[in-house]
Amino acid sequence: MSRLLAQLLMLARADANKIQFEIEKFDFSELAEIVLEETEQLAADKNITVKSDIETDVEVEGDQTLLMRLLLNLLDNAVKYTGNGGEVAFTLRKTADSVICAVRDTGCGIAPEELPKIWRRFYQSDGNRGQSGAGLGLSMVQWIANLHGGTVSVESTPGEGSTFTFTMPLKPNCKA
Repeated sequence: MSRLLAQLLMLARADANKIQFEIEKFDFSELAEIVLEETEQLAADKNITVKSDIETDVEVEGDQTLLMRLLLNLLDNAVKYTGNGGEVAFTLRKTADSVICAVRDTGCGIAPEELPKIWRRFYQSDGNRGQSGAGLGLSMVQWIANLHGGTVSVESTPGEGSTFTFTMPLKPNCKA
């Protein structure tokens, strides 16, 4: 419940342009490792294998707390929607001017007609993913990505899983 309230408060402040952003240079690779440790603990309860391929020393400029929330939301969803014994894979790569993260799962996938709707606040599918939630996680992911001048996209096949890809410039012009 406290997580839901925190997300609602953050979105309300964002809507009112009253969020203070802490733009700093930091090691995104290190942040990803920390988030993955948390994910591995959640995944262990469902006997889910977590694989990672993280390029080291990827330095970015951005709001570290918000970017941590973005990664946590993506990885938490991957574990939530993957059945016992499944797999979640995380990759982090740097190009000349951007960072690319992908979260792939072997979960239940998302129906094609649902894909455009998943980014809406409070949207929940008709139960075909078998999980409950507040419907705020992916809208928050998209907002954080956009704030950092980045994008988030999804590819999914029902019954096979999903891959969410987040891309942002190494030095974004944050839209604070």
